[in-house]
Amino acid sequence: MRTTILLIILLMLTSVAKTQELRCNIQVNAQSISGSDRTLYNTLQTALYELVNNKKWTSHLFTYEERIECSFQLTITERSTDVFKGQLLVQSTRPVFNASYTSPVFQYLDKEIRFEYIEDQTLEFIENQHVNNLTSILAYYAYIIIGMDFETFKEGSGTTYFDKAQNIVNTAQSDNRATGWKAFESQRNRYWIVENLTNGRYNDIKTSMYQYHRLGLDIMYEKQEDGRQNVVKALELLIKVKRTNPNLFILELYMHAKVDELVLMF
Repeated sequence: MRTTILLIILLMLTSVAKTQELRCNIQVNAQSISGSDRTLYNTLQTALYELVNNKKWTSHLFTYEERIECSFQLTITERSTDVFKGQLLVQSTRPVFNASYTSPVFQYLDKEIRFEYIEDQTLEFIENQHVNNLTSILAYYAYIIIGMDFETFKEGSGTTYFDKAQNIVNTAQSDNRATGWKAFESQRNRYWIVENLTNGRYNDIKTSMYQYHRLGLDIMYEKQEDGRQNVVKALELLIKVKRTNPNLFILELYMHAKVDELVLMF
């Protein structure tokens, strides 16, 4: 009997240790590609779901309820044999303390998606290697989502994951067929998102994220006016950044995700 109980406890602990960080809804849309085998796209969607949701992205322990809500919507617009092009809509949200409401944190439509895929191909991400452009892209956004979510709970806690995203950028730049990884290609791409998040000149943005969520939204259940005032202080930090960096990409993305929420709040 005692052995059985110990075994159950061990299995429970093992299960907790392996809990993943993301609860990600993944959709692959290929309606604009006529005459394509729909089975291939269903297989691709399943492979991407398993990659993102089953991989352990951090060393932290997450309960099932603590997993970060996010979504990846991949729209295929071109196909040439095993080469695909399209766009990826990435979104993530964060729960608000003592509320059923979830607050949007990140939202971006990446139009520079190009990758190769063969039906039933196993998709995996290997750190420090650029094995497949699509898996590198999804891993990149997984780390961006995790990093930004962590920053809303504790200042500076997302640094490790922004650094991992930066490493993916550095590694992926060796792929001359892939776009979105290089600074000179555009002022608004994957390169600049992580550059802005790792650049110490813009730390006020991450401070603002913490003040907005942890000191603002999270205390509104008990102290609504105090929470609202802390949100205002968080916005003042963003205004400060915008005055000296009016075209900063990450600021533009963050505010785009927040605009509807702010209208409702005020």
